[in-house]
Amino acid sequence: MAGFGRQMDARSFNWTLLLLSALIEAVLMAPLIASQNVNPMHPEQIQVQKHASPDDMRARGASLQLQKDAKELGEICASVPVVGRTGSTGASLAD
Repeated sequence: MAGFGRQMDARSFNWTLLLLSALIEAVLMAPLIASQNVNPMHPEQIQVQKHASPDDMRARGASLQLQKDAKELGEICASVPVVGRTGSTGASLAD
């Protein structure tokens, strides 16, 4: 009978250990579960980048600043000498 009593103590200890570990797990998981703020009935809006419509692009192309920048870029490109394969200045790349 003494062996039977020891066996019950071991089973009791196992159940106590199981319940204790479940309690610890619940305590550790509670903040993680509470931080999941998902409401499927009212989802938050996702901000996306708006693509420019053709009308928006035409309006940008007609702006005075874009025309000034394009003119300035053209002047800069014209002032850069073109070096051909021979290394001479002013030769085109097709030579």
